[in-house]
Amino acid sequence: MALFPFLLVGCTSAKGSQSADVVTSTYEGVVTEEGRLYFNYNSKLLTFFDFTSDQEIPVCAKPDCKHNKAGCAAYFPANEMHHYAFYDDRLYFFLDGTEGTALCVADRDGSNRKTIAQLKEQAPRTRAIFTKGKVYFDILTEVADETRQADERASVGNFYITRTENIACIDLATGKLTKLSQDRTSHYGSLALTNYDDQKLYYDYVQLKDGIDEDNISAGSLTQDDYDALH
Repeated sequence: MALFPFLLVGCTSAKGSQSADVVTSTYEGVVTEEGRLYFNYNSKLLTFFDFTSDQEIPVCAKPDCKHNKAGCAAYFPANEMHHYAFYDDRLYFFLDGTEGTALCVADRDGSNRKTIAQLKEQAPRTRAIFTKGKVYFDILTEVADETRQADERASVGNFYITRTENIACIDLATGKLTKLSQDRTSHYGSLALTNYDDQKLYYDYVQLKDGIDEDNISAGSLTQDDYDALH
């Protein structure tokens, strides 16, 4: 499904960074011609793997840093960091916490971290696309209904969940959040930002077929044939 037009320009990259006009990041990180930026869950370090030297390089430029404690610019003690990318000569990343998800920025060597925007929602869920001074992503809000019996496809723990999903963007200079697509609210739907092309963003939305009543579904009764996919 095409969302809206915006200008795209060809990509370029630099050694140890990805200063492209359009940068797409996922939970797995970003791959450039020079290497891969990813989070090492064993060492808890944001790491750049250099394809030429076959070396893992922590994203930290502090002299004599041992890269094993909170003072290291690449060290994150919890598995909370995702959708990280080098864009416009800065390092951007999302952090999950008790207050929701924060969009953060740092110097390219990982120093001088600061928060750009704080979100109450879960975001991003699939891709984060950095371009034209903004980051575009899919966003999810879940509300639990303790009065309903939990369903295996629409529950978290013992709570029946109502999901509201959207495509949004954040201005990297001001931190302003803007929702771009219509709210899609359901118990069983799922939205995903998929790509950009021809001056547009694209997303998929999977929903129940017409005629299926969401309020009268027994646990475990749904199959793949009960869904329609919108592109």
